Formats: sequence, structure tokens, C-alpha cells
Amino acid sequence: MAKQITNIKRLSVDEETRRQNDLNEVEAAIADNKEAVLEAITLTRHLHDKGLLAILNGALSQGEEVLDIAVKEINRPQNSRVIENGVGLAMLLGTLDVDQLKVLTKKLNQGVRLATADRAEEDGPDNVFQLMKLLKDPEINRSIGLLVNFLKGMSRD
Repeated sequence: MAKQITNIKRLSVDEETRRQNDLNEVEAAIADNKEAVLEAITLTRHLHDKGLLAILNGALSQGEEVLDIAVKEINRPQNSRVIENGVGLAMLLGTLDVDQLKVLTKKLNQGVRLATADRAEEDGPDNVFQLMKLLKDPEINRSIGLLVNFLKGMSRD
């Protein structure tokens, strides 16, 4: 029968060897994740340059107090309404078709540019007859058609 082991001798690693092993492990991790480490350093530099790093450090050092103030502010009725509206707006933006919106905003910008030009006051109709004459202009007809289709689209379910 085997004899019971009663005395266990632990291998002792001196402090310098343990420290060197730890440094080797950290060095290997940095080498394996070089791009991520460099990006983290760049991010930290930007946070420092903008003064945000000091703000974050201060907020984290006073964590409980900052969290308490933040929760109190969020729970105020006017602030909770702002948060609800922000979430609703984000959801609305998620439903918009960006490609169609680009076309519409391009046309709106063109209209604003023309309306704010120096000659905009000169081109406007002075009476009903001049307005009727403008209706023969193909650009005016396209714009009116666009507005009519926009209004039709708004009325559909």
C-alpha cells in the first residue's frame, strides 16, 4: 500500500522571477494586440488633450456622489421627458429612408439657395397674371408636382 503524503513542499519562486514572468506575459499580450493598444493610446491622448480625461478621472473618483446626482437629475419630470423624446426621435430617424431623404434635402437646398439669392425679389410675380405665366415654366411645374406628391404621400396610411 502507498504511504500517505503528509508533507507538501511548495516550489518557491523568488519575487524577481515572478516579476519577470509577469512582464513577459504583458509584453506578449501587447505584441499580440498591437493595433488595439495603439488605438487605445491615441484615444487616451485625445481625451487628455480635450480635458475629458481629467473630468472622467474626477467623476470616477467621486463615483457614488456623481451617480447619485445623475439619478436624481434623470428622475426629474422635465428630464425624463427629454429622454423619452430623444428615444422617440432616434426611433423616428431609424425609420427614414436615407437615400430618398438625400434627394429631398438636395432639392430643398437648391430652393433655399435660389430664394436667398439677391435676385429672388426681382423674379417673383407682381400679380396673378405673372403667376399664371410662371406656371408654364417646366421647373415650376416639377416643383409643384413634387409638393403635390409630398402632400399625397403624407395623407396615405
